[in-house]
Amino acid sequence: MAEETTSPASTPRTGVAPIAAGWEITMACNMRCTHCGSSCATALPGELTTQEALDLCGQIADLGVQRVTLSGGEPLLRADWPTLADALVRRGVRVTMISNGWLLSRDAVERARQAGVNLIAVSLDGLEPTHDSIRRPGSFRKVIEALALMQAEGFPAGVITTLIKRNLPELPALRDLLLELRPKTWQLQIGRAMGNLSGHPGDWLTPSDTPPVLEFAADVARRTPLVVDLADCLGYYTTQNQHAAASRGEGASTWMGCHAGRRAFGIRHDGAISACNSIRDVALEGSVRDTPLERIWNRTGAFDTFRSRSRDTLTGVCRECQFGEVCLAGCTSVRRTLSRSDGEYPHCAYLQSIEPLFAKIARMQDPSVLVRKAALAADLHLLDVAARCLARALQLDPHDAAAVSALAEVERRLGRTVTGTGVSQRH
Repeated sequence: MAEETTSPASTPRTGVAPIAAGWEITMACNMRCTHCGSSCATALPGELTTQEALDLCGQIADLGVQRVTLSGGEPLLRADWPTLADALVRRGVRVTMISNGWLLSRDAVERARQAGVNLIAVSLDGLEPTHDSIRRPGSFRKVIEALALMQAEGFPAGVITTLIKRNLPELPALRDLLLELRPKTWQLQIGRAMGNLSGHPGDWLTPSDTPPVLEFAADVARRTPLVVDLADCLGYYTTQNQHAAASRGEGASTWMGCHAGRRAFGIRHDGAISACNSIRDVALEGSVRDTPLERIWNRTGAFDTFRSRSRDTLTGVCRECQFGEVCLAGCTSVRRTLSRSDGEYPHCAYLQSIEPLFAKIARMQDPSVLVRKAALAADLHLLDVAARCLARALQLDPHDAAAVSALAEVERRLGRTVTGTGVSQRH
């Protein structure tokens, strides 16, 4: 299972259209991948009929959805996938597909072209021994053939690499391979500890794995023509994220919080609607078999777990972080499966970059030096670091007027108020 990144926006009011949807059109799959979050195997009972699915295509367009990703399972195993793609495209919806590549023949590529599919992304999770051990013997060669075919046919191709422990060392070699195959995009995403991967804890990424991945991605973006697409689970607020965004021609890219249930949603094989297909531990919002999609999306109280999130629902450093109000503790799926938390996001690269600074600040003993360093940090918009420096200065000298004044200004910029003891409180 893979994800399409979007640019999330603020929590929608009733009537505000979602930007994107991911649609698992079938759970049938010809592989049994180690990291499959949906544990796909055979087609599950209750799959939408072609007519039901076509009716849903109309509802998706009427709701104002801009982009739909058809996935599975393996979407090419559903015979009517070109009909569904065509119906969406004809209504002005951009359609992409995610495939394991095994069935991507010349005929399939031509049918995708005729249907107006914007891009087909294939999964590539390592060099041949690693990829085949994760997915299926022979699948690596199928992916390479599929990418070469799409290149020869002039059809836009993408690559998605799901990061787990065993394939991290192979990222440089994959980069070199993709420089030859020239896909349009290379998406990197974290494997979630759910579905099949929940039984393989040795493959789960830890927070310390994130910074090296981001540095690698930034280096690829700076030094090669590859377009690196960091999924919504990687980052945030780092220069590495900005370099990756620049490779996509997006300029500055700012994470604005998990879009699940806010500006995006998931569709299951049977028409059930979820906040996101990568979040499988929350109640479904309804089924299009029983309720029109527009009514599900706009129902009072719909997706409340996601739409009601605020800084007050966060915990620990995420609650106090300068980006907390917009970030809302990162990717919900990774937070719940790998961090086992709904309030903090230990995989956050920004958090990991400032925590060592906090440790150094705690050891400093000169209030005047701390005030100077706070001013420098504030100039660099590192308000969390500036606040920590000034709080430490006041801990050492509660009567330091320069520290009191500077902290009041920093806390004002952070949206907090400061008591006479230097303790801050949120507005």
